[in-house]
Amino acid sequence: MRYQALADFAVNYPHPLRLTKGEQVKVAQRDRMWPEWIWTTNANGLSGWVHESQLTIEGSAAHASEASNAQEISLRKGDIIESLRELGGWHWCRKADGQEGWTPGYNLRALDPEPDQSPAPKT
Repeated sequence: MRYQALADFAVNYPHPLRLTKGEQVKVAQRDRMWPEWIWTTNANGLSGWVHESQLTIEGSAAHASEASNAQEISLRKGDIIESLRELGGWHWCRKADGQEGWTPGYNLRALDPEPDQSPAPKT
């Protein structure tokens, strides 16, 4: 699905956390605005937000249930992007130049119409 950026968005974390499937991490607090996102720290001390669906949590520890990447993507107002995945209000998207990363859904306006979910009228 294609979207247009409603405003500029700058990357907040220049050194994103990347996890491999099965990697052990420590978990801390959930984000107040985005409660499905959990602050995690890997064995090298690098921290970042990871969606709860990408973790198997066991107390204050967890392991990655899938590979994940906390890379955000900078956008300029009017940029057109393709959303490849949505988790907890954030979209993993791709710009025309091939850059990929997360951006918040509140900053996006859908360009493609949603598929019609209603059944066709009977004649």
